[in-house]
Amino acid sequence: MREQRRERGRAESREKRLDIGPLRGTARVLECSEQLCDDLGERPRTVYLPIRVAATGSRVSPGLYESLELLGKETSLTRLRAGAEAAG
Repeated sequence: MREQRRERGRAESREKRLDIGPLRGTARVLECSEQLCDDLGERPRTVYLPIRVAATGSRVSPGLYESLELLGKETSLTRLRAGAEAAG
């Protein structure tokens, strides 16, 4: 049952997550990241590592929020889509 809720949350929020508006400032990136965790019903620790790897190509990097902000919205989303596709 819990897994079904997670899957439903992932599917429902996938499109919503892509319409996040401009990533202006670390606070906006943090807000979107927290919303993602809420939508998926997961802890940040579980969610942020795959995002970090998709965005930066490494398990270790500078701050996630700052990295996404520096990459910009389009580059970040392109890398996240590619990471999601590669993960299956």
